[in-house]
Amino acid sequence: MAEKISSNDRLVEINEYTTTEISLLANSLKKVILQKAELVEANEKLEFLLKKLEAMNKTKLDFIRNIQHELRTPLNHIIGGCDVLGSEFAGPMLPEYFEYIQIIHQSGRDLLGKINNIIAVADFESGNVKLNESKCSIKEIIDNALNALIPKIKQHKLNLKLDIQHNLPYIYLDPEKIKIVLLNFINNSIIFNKPDGDILISALQSVAGIIIEISDTGQGIHEDNLHKITEMFSTTGDVLTKVKSGLGLGLTIAQSILDLHDIKMEIESKVNQGTKIKILIPNIRLEKH
Repeated sequence: MAEKISSNDRLVEINEYTTTEISLLANSLKKVILQKAELVEANEKLEFLLKKLEAMNKTKLDFIRNIQHELRTPLNHIIGGCDVLGSEFAGPMLPEYFEYIQIIHQSGRDLLGKINNIIAVADFESGNVKLNESKCSIKEIIDNALNALIPKIKQHKLNLKLDIQHNLPYIYLDPEKIKIVLLNFINNSIIFNKPDGDILISALQSVAGIIIEISDTGQGIHEDNLHKITEMFSTTGDVLTKVKSGLGLGLTIAQSILDLHDIKMEIESKVNQGTKIKILIPNIRLEKH
């Protein structure tokens, strides 16, 4: 109506209103104006908080980047030094000295792994993670992950069993990130296993794709806690209470990497019997012959 009046439309029909109706209309208009003002104010507050959160997130990322430089560098020197000493380049050393060097080396690698996990979580939160996919061999990825963990498996006196199918097709994914997934899963099988326990790693082709399974004879996880284990900082409460459980970031990172690849994961576990993790690499990621 207002538009018609402003355009000098002489055929505008104006209904008659009582004083009460005009009063109600005025009150309704006043409420609308107040609600709009409240929405504008709320939107301004939201924008302010969003900018504040962005600034806080940048500060957090800068801090984590600083950790990466300040801690990674000296740790790499320690690990590298242990490698040199362990090679006995200056001649044979006493067995107890060699054992001490191995302990320092493994502790350094464990700490470096925790630092890498913190940085990885920050990258995922900021959306900075990109996949560098290439044609690769799942056997080589498994071998590379195991090479980093064999000393730890021996240190814990665990039995490693492998069942890798021959002539598996090549796959297309990010090999370094899938290696991180396997490192985290196998590492959990080590630290939560029983003395003289078993770790079985298999890779077999099925109708749906390639299935990788990592199973152990460790502490296991109660079924009520299975849905929690990929949550950030979760070590599933009373099931994994030991100091060796660390920050609980490994499974969170593994799940995030698998999600980026659209790869499914299943976890089966029973308390005091062990845990089995099944990873299905779908046919779409397999090389076609």
